[in-house]
Amino acid sequence: MFKIYILINKLFLKLIMPVGIIFLLFACGGGGGGDSESPSQSEELSFELGLDGPGDAGDYFPLEIGNVWVFEGTMFSASGSFDYHNTISINKTKVVEGFDALVVEETNSYAEGSSESYIFKDLNGIANLGSSDEGALGVQLSRYWEGRFPVVGGESFVQLARTGLTLGEDLDGDGINDSFDIRSIVTVVDFTSKTVPVGTFNNVVHIRRKVNLDYILSFEPDVIPATVEEDSYFASNVGFIERSLSITVDGSTERALEQLAAYVVNGQSAGLNRVTDSVIEGNGTPLGNEIYYWFEVVPNTDQTVSLTGLTDDADLLPILPNICTQGHTSLPDANPEDCQLATAPYRVIFAVNGLESSEYILSIAQTPDFAFPVNEGETLNPILIQDSIPTEGQVGSRGISFYTSTDLTYGNYTVSISGLSNDADLGVYTDGTYSFELDCSLIKAGDVLDYPEDCIVENVNELYFSVESGELNNEGASYIILVR
Repeated sequence: MFKIYILINKLFLKLIMPVGIIFLLFACGGGGGGDSESPSQSEELSFELGLDGPGDAGDYFPLEIGNVWVFEGTMFSASGSFDYHNTISINKTKVVEGFDALVVEETNSYAEGSSESYIFKDLNGIANLGSSDEGALGVQLSRYWEGRFPVVGGESFVQLARTGLTLGEDLDGDGINDSFDIRSIVTVVDFTSKTVPVGTFNNVVHIRRKVNLDYILSFEPDVIPATVEEDSYFASNVGFIERSLSITVDGSTERALEQLAAYVVNGQSAGLNRVTDSVIEGNGTPLGNEIYYWFEVVPNTDQTVSLTGLTDDADLLPILPNICTQGHTSLPDANPEDCQLATAPYRVIFAVNGLESSEYILSIAQTPDFAFPVNEGETLNPILIQDSIPTEGQVGSRGISFYTSTDLTYGNYTVSISGLSNDADLGVYTDGTYSFELDCSLIKAGDVLDYPEDCIVENVNELYFSVESGELNNEGASYIILVR
């Protein structure tokens, strides 16, 4: 039975995510449609779209393409707690049952991974038309009201009341998929004030959802109950700002909390540094406090984001997308870090988490893609690298490429190489003969395979540097060069 309970715990979150993904964003209680029965007596509301209704007064649930919410989350269990990030974004529509449904994407809902739901909003509420889960759960948990208009304190409705649903999993090992019953009630608790990392909001609507599940085993005459309670908060013209989750299976409870850290909603933003150039200089905040940056890039291109020029410890955190195809993040101390993204969307969000004393340079550039790297530049004819513009480079096997950056304003500069496809080493010189290499004590992670490197050079108005490939047989290295 212990194995069964483990499976149920995992399936519980899988079950709750498609049911609650949009509730947690946009659900609302209320009596839209004239349902006056109490939740204990009424059944699931009839499902018909496009009727006249009161609408979303106060715009508590903004649903527009381009909106993004960034959350800082913590998961609590008997074994301890851990932190994570989650983003919710609306990037496109999809025709479902003849309706132009919005595709709402989560990258890491309750630290359980990515998911999509297809949502349609009309004057009576918000409807769930399905999800990216095409299995037994996803097919059965669709065509229901995520929320109803208007939002009225104290009112409730039955969101789901379904029995005999196929679980799509064999919990008791008898070769037969087991089943479950589900009943979900949504209640508008009250209106209140709420403080989250991105700020303080007044007249926030507090909504609670209670779900009862009964897992029905086919081999053993047994019913295993599970419960969930979610409390969510929504601010006018912003939407979802906080949600908390508590799930209990057989007396064991896990909890999660997600709070809004940054957003872009209907063209208005908070908590995000929207980067217009390729490079910015920043200063860290105390460890545990993230600074969020938004880059706009050419859609469906490979990009490399780099954190270099560090004067103290700082970490690079991918937020949207939240997975690097290759890269080095959260390296110790003042090592430079980078993250390569494959087919990035038109917007990319990253966070920097470090010490207040840490200064850094954050840059983004299209990832070099050279099938046959060859040496670039020569000692007598180095390639010119412009200040503050990430530049793609390539070097052949056992080769060396030479670069220069001239006409600089007299001062201190950082030379960085990152986005390495293979081993390469950075060298910095005092003059154009490339005869006297600096003993660059501030170079980070030098001579380590594939690691990014940088070097801080003081009191210069021109730079000479090189990139040399390692012992790579017939393979070269592609990379990005930055001078700042």
